[in-house]
Amino acid sequence: MALFGNRQQAPAFKNVWVRTIGLAEFSDDTPDGLTVTSGVWYTWRYRVPAQQVVRLGSGAIMNGVDNRGVLMIDIKDDATTPAKLKGDATIQLGYENANQTNFIPIWEGRLDQINDASQAANRMANNVLAEMPPGARQDSYLVVRVRPSETLATAFSDADSDFRVPVTIYTL
Repeated sequence: MALFGNRQQAPAFKNVWVRTIGLAEFSDDTPDGLTVTSGVWYTWRYRVPAQQVVRLGSGAIMNGVDNRGVLMIDIKDDATTPAKLKGDATIQLGYENANQTNFIPIWEGRLDQINDASQAANRMANNVLAEMPPGARQDSYLVVRVRPSETLATAFSDADSDFRVPVTIYTL
């Protein structure tokens, strides 16, 4: 018996699988139609379903084999001819609690590292993301945050943008 009572066992996961989450599944705070403003963090959230733990990324490098998931984020404006958000925009991926009060970043980079939508499955044209613990539990969030480097006279357009975020899902 531990000093403060019995230690709780870590939950036993029943199933584990890998998938890719698209922009349409990030629905809570999608800034569709908001003007692109320099230095402001724009946030997209994916709410973790009941009885699941979801970790950003998938795979790892094991025995010389790289099976990490490909991360692609392509953000465009709502102009007649949609233009990509400037490549030096800052991107953060992370986890947030259910109350949206505690954000834990697990990856940060520049948009030009991960936005070649024409080659979305090509790991050489985009960034790869290994499975990143600790993960988000039921009702918490996976978060994509973007901070543009310049103000534009246009607004974000979900219809012209795309996300492909690899995740690993564990069921309880």
